[in-house]
Amino acid sequence: MITIIHGDDIVRSRDMLTRLKKQFPQHELFQLTGENASLTDIVQVFESQSLFAKKKLLILEGFIETKDKKLVALVLNHLKKHLDHDVVFWEPKAIKQELLSLFPKNATIHFYKQEQLIFQFLDSIRPGNASQMLSLLHRVLQRENPELVFYMLVRQFRLLLGVSTTSAISDVKRLAPWQRSKLERQARELSLGQVKMLYQKLFQLEREAKTGTNALPLAASLDLFLSDI
Repeated sequence: MITIIHGDDIVRSRDMLTRLKKQFPQHELFQLTGENASLTDIVQVFESQSLFAKKKLLILEGFIETKDKKLVALVLNHLKKHLDHDVVFWEPKAIKQELLSLFPKNATIHFYKQEQLIFQFLDSIRPGNASQMLSLLHRVLQRENPELVFYMLVRQFRLLLGVSTTSAISDVKRLAPWQRSKLERQARELSLGQVKMLYQKLFQLEREAKTGTNALPLAASLDLFLSDI
């Protein structure tokens, strides 16, 4: 069986991947990442003999976005010969239709699209814009849980740090030119020192949430965080 999990709502897609793994507790698990995985690696997974003759679960993360269409087709043709095992493709953004059409018709597809409102909120983050930032935050929190908003804030500041420095951040490398240009404009409204300081504050919030040392609920903490910008 082949399962596809894709879309830019990474929190929900990751949650789906975690739940899917738990559905195959008896399978022998293999995980390969797109940048490092080759056709040879995938062939070896299925050709290697399992000590206990278990079924296999192969998870390919970010494979399709890092490979050309010809290689994806070769891999899928090989996988069709091993449908007695299970394969999961996890992609951090939407897979193009021309690539989806290469998959078997009976493949299970889970698509998770991020709400645009949260991106409007992330784009609004800049000094002197507290009113709009807080208004958008509260609208987002009516639809999304605070943990998702926090995750997206951490990701946004990691990207801002990446475009402001020479840091080799893989998420920055995968940005489309228009996405990078938008982030660079946003980064220019914040000094590098501010970006680092705010990123550190988010790290502190995460640590407090995990240790239970923050007396405030996460939504209120996000309010305070934005007020400091």
